[in-house]
Amino acid sequence: MAFTDQGHLTRHRTVHTGERPYECAECGASFTQKGDVVRHARTHLGDRAYSCHLCRYQASESGNVKKHVIAVHSKEYPYMCERCGKGFVTPSMLRAHLAAHVEHRHRCSLCPFSSNDKDRVLKHEKIHKGARPFACGTCGKTFKWHYDLAEHRRLHTGERLHVCSECGMSFTKRGDLVRHARTHTGDKPYSCHLCKYRTGDSGSVKKHVIQVHTKEFPHTCGHCGKGMIRFV
Repeated sequence: MAFTDQGHLTRHRTVHTGERPYECAECGASFTQKGDVVRHARTHLGDRAYSCHLCRYQASESGNVKKHVIAVHSKEYPYMCERCGKGFVTPSMLRAHLAAHVEHRHRCSLCPFSSNDKDRVLKHEKIHKGARPFACGTCGKTFKWHYDLAEHRRLHTGERLHVCSECGMSFTKRGDLVRHARTHTGDKPYSCHLCKYRTGDSGSVKKHVIQVHTKEFPHTCGHCGKGMIRFV
């Protein structure tokens, strides 16, 4: 591969050497390029310098705002699948989608996943056995599935793709937006089987049953014996 700029060549070499010379002073996460550590640093400062001109969405990176405008507002996707017409924000998302149209030779014995790469299928099957091959480069947390890692990364970048059409509040997870939307509609689909308590969040019902009815707390303090719902 040839480069016209010495700086570009220097940055490219880090791909092969694994060198990550730019380190975050706050958490120690390291990066190959200075721009990456600058964007990462904004996650500690809560700095969201870029905002959507159509709603209250804000992000620490200009690219995330562009993706947001396309995905939420304009729906004018620059990358289209020629087979089914579905649109995508980035070329990598389109490439991942195109794989679904290809007939693969190797299939997972436990789910519909398939691939022409046998080793990839074998690695995938390990996930069913408890493997967590997808690791966050910032905090080290591991995940079974790549889409869970992608969603987790938004906690570090501050990216909030899911925006409430009612009030403009944004969220990193779609499930959080769904639960939030119920505060506007008043929808409370989850109910306690022991009393008339109703809520828009299934987790709140579980907490309610423990706190009000059973008193069977899953976590207990070894010093004072006080029961807790969560282990923090």
